[in-house]
Formats: sequence, C-alpha cells, structure tokens
Amino acid sequence: FGGVQWDGAGRSQQEAETRRALNLTWLGLLSNLVLGVGKTFAGITGHSAGMLADAAHTLGDMVSDAVTLVCVRFARRHPDAKHPYGFGKYETCGALAVSALLLASGVGIGEHSLSLLYHMGTEGTEGLPPPSAVAMAGALISIGVKEALYQGTIRVATSMRSNVLKANAWHHRTDALSSLVALAGIAGSWAGVPLFDPLAGVVVSGMIARAGIQIGWSSIKELADVEDDTRSLKQITRAVESVDGVLHHQNIRNRKMGPYYCTDLEIHVPPEMGVLEASETAGRVRKAIHEAVPHVREVLISTVPYYPSRLPVEHLHNTTIADAYFRDQIARKREVVADLRQKERRMTTAVPKLHADIEHALVTLIEEEEGRSAIVTLALNSRSIPVQQVDHIARAVERHVLSALPDVDHVRVRIDVGGAYMQPRQEGEGCGDADRRAAEQN
Repeated sequence: FGGVQWDGAGRSQQEAETRRALNLTWLGLLSNLVLGVGKTFAGITGHSAGMLADAAHTLGDMVSDAVTLVCVRFARRHPDAKHPYGFGKYETCGALAVSALLLASGVGIGEHSLSLLYHMGTEGTEGLPPPSAVAMAGALISIGVKEALYQGTIRVATSMRSNVLKANAWHHRTDALSSLVALAGIAGSWAGVPLFDPLAGVVVSGMIARAGIQIGWSSIKELADVEDDTRSLKQITRAVESVDGVLHHQNIRNRKMGPYYCTDLEIHVPPEMGVLEASETAGRVRKAIHEAVPHVREVLISTVPYYPSRLPVEHLHNTTIADAYFRDQIARKREVVADLRQKERRMTTAVPKLHADIEHALVTLIEEEEGRSAIVTLALNSRSIPVQQVDHIARAVERHVLSALPDVDHVRVRIDVGGAYMQPRQEGEGCGDADRRAAEQN
C-alpha cells in the first residue's frame, strides 16, 4: 500500500511568485516594444546599421515574452482528470520553444556580424557615415533596461525553478549583449576601428547560441524524464532516513513536471508493524520530503516489510538502522531461547518429585505464535499402573507446570512407555526438535 498527496503548503507563496513572474514578463514585453521602436528611430537618425539590426532583434523578443506568459500561467494550473500529474510539461515545451528562438537569435547575430566583416574586408569602410550620439544613447539605454530585466527575471526563474523564465531571462540578456555589440561598433567607428563591431558580434553570438543550446538540451532531458538532479535526490534520501520506523528504502525516483517534482519510492518497515502504523509512517515520510524539498509536489510511497534476504545485493545500502534492528531481534531471540532452556532444566528436575511413580521426566517448552506451550513426557516406574492413577499423575503435573511457569499457556502431558521420548537433546537442536525426532523414530 502507499499514498499520493498533492502538497498544499506554500500555495500562497507560489501564487505570489507566479504573479511576480507574470508582471516581469509583461514589463519585458512592453519594454521590448518601446525599445524596439526607439532603436529603430535611433538607428535611422543616427546612421547605425548595427542599431537597426538590434531593433529587429528586440521586436522579435516579444514572441519569447508571449510564449513565456502563456506557459507560466498554464503550467501553474492544478491537476485535473486529463492531467493527473499537472500541467508542468507545458512549461518545458515553452522553454524548448524559447531556447530555439534564443539559438536563432545567436545564429542571426553571428550571420550579420560575419556578413558585415566580409563586407568590410572586401569593400572597405570608406563611405559609411559615422554613427551619431543618438545611436550611442539608444544603445546605452537598451543595455541598462535589458540587463535589469535579466537580473529580475533570472532571480524569479531560479526561485520558481522555471526553465521557460530562465530562457526568457537570457533573451533579455541577449538583447543587452546585442546592444553592447552595437555600442562597440559605434565606439569603434568613432575611434577609427570599425572592425571591432563585427568581431564583437561574432563572440556575442557564440555566447547566445551556447545558452540556447544548454536550455534546449535541459528541456529535452526533462521531457524524456532524465534524472540528473542529484542534490534533490540526496535531500530526499536524508529526509526518508530521518523518519523513525523506516528500516530501509530503495527505488527513489523523481519525475520533473515543469517547476515541480513527482517523487515515488519504496520504504521497508518492520514485518510485525501493523497496517495503520505503517500508513502513519508513510505519512511522516511524505511530510519529511515536502519539508526538505518544497518543490516536490506529489509523493507516491510503496510500503513493504523488510527482509534483507529478499533484497537484491545491489540494493543492500544504507541499511544501518535495519541491520541494528535485526541484531536486536536476534539478541532478543537468544534471550528467549536461553530462558526456555533454563526453565526446561528446572522443570525436568522438579516434575519427578511430584509423585513416587514418576521415574524420569522431560520438559520441552515451545514458543509459538499463539503463545508458549509445554510438552511434558513422563517415564513411570511400572507399566501396570492403573489408567486412573496415570490420569491423576498427569493432571497433577499439568497443574504444577502452569503454576510454576505463568508464561506457559498450554501443557500437554504424555506417557512414554518405550523410552523413545526420553532421548537427550542433540547438539544444535532447538526447543521441540528432540520431541519431533523421537516421534519420527517411533
């Protein structure tokens, strides 16, 4: 048995983070619109081809903002009948789309920079009008605004564990970097080194393309349910091992659903633990996981009894608690056996003294699920004793054993007429083994 639970704790904090993320994205979209129009004006009036290319890139970033708005809002919906694991994978798909746009931006900037570099190499730079101060001002404003948007968005993306927000944050940074390239081109043109613009553009395009590839590959792995978050796994493992009653655990698996995790695992509890107690133990494990790793949204727990001999060798790890438990069990078992043997010897000596017709006695105590029982085998002095007398002796022995051993629930008395049951216990035999061996020989 096990359990599934969607954690409602911290929901208000999640909603607040979502609102903040949406507000930042709306701010980014409006900023892209204003900056795009402003860069277009600055590029035309300031005679800067780099600024015009940067304006086109900024207006194109509005597509990334739109995708982010839809995915962030959609992925935070609660599970329904058609989406039992929630809507987190839609955010992953959005992150993959935005990473593709990011990669395209890097390729576009690189292509433009290489084309400009080729043009300068073949036709020279004479005849190109120098950029004006308007283009310089536009580039500086764009760098400040877009870097501020990047810093705000990346903080929220990290807090919410949102890949689509992370990808959109990098879109803001690519815009800042492309403006930096345009600024470098303007400064280089003023300094008489126009080649600095396309060279810087090639370097920046590589940085942008690399970010797009990394975010895209992360999204692909998430869609394929690849588990590579070892930090969360270690936190979950420590949380499970901190719960009393869990002797062993295995098969801890995480499935990333957008910003959240769905976790399933198997815990092993003592075999004699009741169903209710085992269910409560699973509940404590679930609570410990939610407290240790807040982004785990769903926990599925399978609870099984712990038997070390049934576990594969490769799974016998982190069993310190379990091994200690079974060492205690073995120690208690030995104590019980020692107690049984001591009482057997005492009663074997005491029983013949109850009646003159008892020559020898053999008392065997057996520990069973129903309780403790005693088997008393009597060898009488004569085989001609009347049955009534034998019955009287047996009842007296039964009463004495029950009185002397309060922990014995049942006594069986039998008369040995052939001596087979009076054989001594052999080395290594447990309680009742001598009796069973004698019965087989008879």
